[in-house]
Amino acid sequence: LNNWWEQFAMTPQAEETFFVEAGETTDAYLLIGSTYADMDTGFVEGRLVVNGYPAPGWKVRTWGQIRRSATTGDDGSFDMGRLAAGEVHLMFSPEGRSMMNGGIAHSEMVTLAAEAREFVDVRLETGIVEGRVVSSIDGRPVEGAAVTLRSTESSGQRWGGGRGATASLQDGTFQLEMVTAGEYT
Repeated sequence: LNNWWEQFAMTPQAEETFFVEAGETTDAYLLIGSTYADMDTGFVEGRLVVNGYPAPGWKVRTWGQIRRSATTGDDGSFDMGRLAAGEVHLMFSPEGRSMMNGGIAHSEMVTLAAEAREFVDVRLETGIVEGRVVSSIDGRPVEGAAVTLRSTESSGQRWGGGRGATASLQDGTFQLEMVTAGEYT
């Protein structure tokens, strides 16, 4: 995982409470999978193709009872492992973008049955958004203006519609790459 927040936020495989005595060694035994003992689960894996080519290095995340983050392989494949059955929301971010800075390029909803294995084939077409920020008062370029791309389709959804963010350069220009086809604000 690329940043500490993602490592902290992902669901632990197991956790246990114990006490550490000063100057003593304490043993901790973790039962992997115990978190899922009373939960219906299944597995999600898939492949991501962008502009007709496998998409290596993209982040695939899910946020629910079980949170996971995976990185697509050289062939665009990903494996989310065991997830809670029901509606699974997958979020895709290009290499170098984090979920926290509005870097979700695409989201996909999957219905996962208990003990099922779902394969998700995601094919995206992307483009570039570029522009210039200028002052409405004097027409001069504005440096450092926050520019956020938000999908109009995501208005009011729980997961938001962030699709990218950047800041304008000294000449007021900005560019957002790997933007999936659609309508944006």
